[in-house]
This record gives sequence, C-alpha cells and structure tokens, in this order.
Amino acid sequence: MKEDFVKLIEQAILENNFEIVVKELSKLKGVRSFCVKDKLRLSEWYLWANEPDKALKILGDLASESELLNINQEEIPLQIRHAYLLNFLGAKYVAMKHFEVIDKIVNERNIPISTIYPKYFETKGKVFLSAYMFKEAATFFEKAIELNSFSNRLNMAVVKVSLADCYNGLGEYESSKSLVEGLLSELSSEEISLKSMCHEVLGECYLFEGNLSRARLEFNSAWKYLKDKNESKDMAYLCQMSGACYVLAGEDEKAQVELLKGIEILNKKNSQPIAKMSLYYWLEKSGYNDLEFEDKVMVRAHHSFSPYRYLLGKSLNPNNKNPLPKWIEKQYVQNSADCWLLDGSEILPAIYDELRIEENKNFWDLCSGLININESFTFLTEIESSTLNIIIGSGSAGVSEWALIDYVYRQEFIHPSVGVDRIKKIVKQLKTKGFEIETKDRHFKIDSSKVQIILPMDNKIRGQFAYFMKNCPGEEFKRSDLENFFSITKSMANRWIGEWEEKEMISSSGNGKAKIYSIKKAS
Repeated sequence: MKEDFVKLIEQAILENNFEIVVKELSKLKGVRSFCVKDKLRLSEWYLWANEPDKALKILGDLASESELLNINQEEIPLQIRHAYLLNFLGAKYVAMKHFEVIDKIVNERNIPISTIYPKYFETKGKVFLSAYMFKEAATFFEKAIELNSFSNRLNMAVVKVSLADCYNGLGEYESSKSLVEGLLSELSSEEISLKSMCHEVLGECYLFEGNLSRARLEFNSAWKYLKDKNESKDMAYLCQMSGACYVLAGEDEKAQVELLKGIEILNKKNSQPIAKMSLYYWLEKSGYNDLEFEDKVMVRAHHSFSPYRYLLGKSLNPNNKNPLPKWIEKQYVQNSADCWLLDGSEILPAIYDELRIEENKNFWDLCSGLININESFTFLTEIESSTLNIIIGSGSAGVSEWALIDYVYRQEFIHPSVGVDRIKKIVKQLKTKGFEIETKDRHFKIDSSKVQIILPMDNKIRGQFAYFMKNCPGEEFKRSDLENFFSITKSMANRWIGEWEEKEMISSSGNGKAKIYSIKKAS
C-alpha cells in the first residue's frame, strides 16, 4: 500500500473519522495481493471499523499445529493476529492453543519475536484482558511499554489505556488514574481519538470507585471528541460505560438512549459477544421494557466469559481462573445454582437435582441430554447436547462457527478444517431431529422461547442417569423400571446399565430378573 494511503487512514482513526476510514477501505475491494505488513495493518483497520470478519479474512488461512511448526518466520505475525481475532470472536481455546505453539516455535528457534512482530506482547495482553485475567494481561502490557517499540502514537496510547483497564479490574484505581492522566498531558489537541479513549477509561475508574458525578464529567468529555456518525467499536464501548453511569445514577431514560445506540452499532456486524452482553446487562438493569427473551438468555448463558452474569444468578466456582473485577466481586452473592431454567419469558438460576418439571409439559433437558415432547423421550449424545447448549445459550448474539467448534471440541482436531466439517455434521444431525437451527454468516442461533429448557451452567452434560436418579422413586431399581421409565428397549437399558456400572454410578445385587441396582450417592 502507498504510504500516503496509510497516513490517511491512520490520521482518520486518530481523528475518530469513521466515515473516511470506511470509505477509503472500500477502495481496496478487488485488490488480491498484500504483503504481510499490509495484511496486519488492514486487519487492525477493519476491526477498528467494526468489521471483524474482514479483519480475519485478510490474514489468510489459520495454520494447523504441524503447519505452524514448519512456518516461515515472516508468516508468524499473521498467525499471532489470527489467534487474537479468534479469541475476539469467542474461540478462546483455539486461540490459546495457537499461542502455545507459537511460543514453542519462538523458543526453539530463538526467534526475536518482538523484532518480527513488535505488537506481540500487546496482543497477548489483550487476549488475557478479554478473559478478565488482569494480572497476566498487565504483565504483557508492561513488557510492551518497556520495549517501547510502538508503530505510532495510537499504538502506544492503546497499550497504556489497556494497562489502565487492568488496574481498574484489580481495583488499583490510583495507578489507573496516574497512568491515564499522564498520557492525557502528552496528547496534542488534534489527537481527539486518544483523548476520548483516555476520558472514557478515567470515567470507568471513577464509576467503579462510586464517584458518579466525576465519572459523568469524564464520560461527557469523551463524548465531545466523538463524531455523531461514528460507528466504531470504540463508540459502542463508550455507550456501554456512559450508559452504565446513567443507570447507577437513576437516569434510566438517558441510559437507554446510549445503550441502544451501542447495541445498534454492534448488531450491524458479528461483533465481540462480551461487548454485547455488557450492553444488554445494563439495558436490562435500566428497566427497559422491550428487552427480548433471547437477549436475557445471552446475558446469562452465553459461553463467553462475562462477569455480569454472576450478578444475575450464576454461581462462581472457587477454582475459577477468571477472577471477577473488584467492583463486581463486592456485589456478588455466593449461591449453589448449577443450571438455567428457560420458560419462554424468564431465565432463572436453579439447582438441577432440586428442579422438577410440571407433569405433561414439554421440555429440553440439556443437563441430561433428554428431549421430552408429548411424553415421548428423544435421547441426545453428549456432543449433540453440548452443541445445543452453546447455541441456545448464545441467545440473540448467536455463536460463530469458530466459537462453536472451539467449545464443543476444544483443541482435539488436528487441522481447523476438520473441526468445521465435524460441526456441520452435528448441526445437520440436530436439524434432522427437529431442532430449527438458524445458520447465517457462519453464525448459529435457535429460538428458545417455545419450550421449557434446562441448560447446564458449566456445559458439563451429565447424561440420562442424572435425570433418572433425581426422578427415581427410591434408591434401588430393576432393569424393567428403567425400560418403563424411559420407554426404551431391553438392549438399550442393558447398555446404559453397563455404562453406569463401569463409571461406578450404580452397584448391583442378585441375578436374572430379580437383579437389583442401587444408586450410589455422591459422598
């Protein structure tokens, strides 16, 4: 790309001129050949313009692990950027695995990673920050600042603001203020994009401290630097936090205007799920009356990590690697819920073993892999149950193909294309079983408002045994009881019993038709 074109785009971003960036990028349509450096630039620009799919596509194919091990050194930055964007779209396991292999290559070949890709530490920091792993993220951002190999002032400012976000998450508000105020003092009057970014982060800092009046002043300062027609993701994030400030101040109507604007921006593209979840959380908190059921589902049950769902009933595992932001941690109330109950209008936290479905009511129990329609059971495999759980939990946002593959299969496929083929087959199987899964732009959705649904909070499928155990009239049963309960064949009952005995879920005594099976209670 010509240097004049690069300067034009970067200046437009600094000035928050969304329209110019979009217009200039559209001129590249039809151009098929770019060098590695230009591909990386374009990927960043497309993401700033809220075009994550284009940001990913311009990089080319994602390499498999074996391909990574033999990759040319010059191509490594493209794969690092790939991992970052996959994480952005919700495929965190693939992203982390990709980083592990890249780190292995870098160490084995003694590759000067910060030389061939100066944004390496910044990129890893952003990945950990998106997972709310603030300490780890801060370490990478601090390393990036120490190396001081920024390509421009925007790059430098983004890293410092991201580090301030880490400090906010850790509750180190004075460190955050000091860093951002120091950055603000260095900026010129023309760098309005950076000024807006700084005031937004300061607003978040005061918001989390509980100083709403000062937070409002900072958010208002941030708004001054943004153009009305700006549809960048930065605008959506400002809408979120400024709207949150209005909610906490009791100014719900003002909050709804800003939150709905942010949602409108993100809904135009397949944007980061976490950002949408945060906006919808605050919109619900504002008392907005027209919130769709699928929006409520997304905020609570989407597979992407969001701390807000812990304020809506999700239980926190003490061993959770994702610590809650300090200001959310203070509000969290410990509970024992392990599943969500969806009834078409509300989604409520529940304890599976205590949950009872009304008699003669249709339901999808994805904790145990059971579908009950008109008192007739359909049984799902663990993979089918897990796939449905992820799609249903994604609610109105839907789930990207990559993220669905990621959560269902984790990292077990050798080449990315294998995962794509597998998930397509699973979705096809589910459609043949009557599930109306909508597929659009490589995203999956399903209407969950028509039937009562139970979703496991941890996506761990317990199998049919879990449902039978909690509904069994006693602690003992015969094979015929199992056959009658589920209306299954003798051979299927024997197969299930064999699996349960192998997993030491049950024990047996007696022989033949008199054989009795005892349910082992968890110690």
